[in-house]
Amino acid sequence: MDCPFIANPIDIEAQMIRNALRRERFFRPRQDMFYFPEEYLWERYRFSRLIYLDDLLGPHIRNITHRGRALTSTQMLCAALHFFANGSFLYNIAEHLGKATVCRSIRKVALALKCHFDGYLLGDRGYPCLPTLLTPNPDPQTGPQLHFNVAHSRTRARVVNTIGILKARFQCLKKLRVTPARACDIIVSCVVLHNIAINRGEPHPAVQLFPEDDHPFHPAADVQDGRAIRDIVCKNLR
Repeated sequence: MDCPFIANPIDIEAQMIRNALRRERFFRPRQDMFYFPEEYLWERYRFSRLIYLDDLLGPHIRNITHRGRALTSTQMLCAALHFFANGSFLYNIAEHLGKATVCRSIRKVALALKCHFDGYLLGDRGYPCLPTLLTPNPDPQTGPQLHFNVAHSRTRARVVNTIGILKARFQCLKKLRVTPARACDIIVSCVVLHNIAINRGEPHPAVQLFPEDDHPFHPAADVQDGRAIRDIVCKNLR
């Protein structure tokens, strides 16, 4: 029978073995991404300057914790931008981070970027006219409706060409390996980042522009519940 006042020698030996096999935790020094050359940052993240994005998204993605080694907003931003620009598997993006950590970082950055998205989607006659998806008038009358169709056609041609630039800038859009809901968030994030890149004067990769294809298909009238919004846009069009 063991004595309650004497420690179990088996437990002491096990503790000694654990202490001998325990590895000392090593924390890699954090790199300041703001001091890397602009060519390196653009090739890796498609942005040559990250300070603006960090100031814009930092308050929305920053970890609220007392842990000393939590990821900074800059690290999470770089992980997400690397995925958007590379489009590779998360294992390749992770590097010194875990796959789950990179996935959470991408999710945080994508949700923060969605807050800066506003506007309407444009579609051809093959799509129904919805409050958030505007299509051309099927039988335009002379005046605002005709002007709307002309502006709609010109804008859609620009959008089709922009899609090619988006895929060249953000390689992840060529083949997304995520659920449809996550894919929508990533696409919106890339669109917002593309607009920011244009406003900040960032270069974009060379891309071949293709003419748009038109599908003259008229949907049923009962699904065109966005016609009221389209009429408002027509009246305010200059």
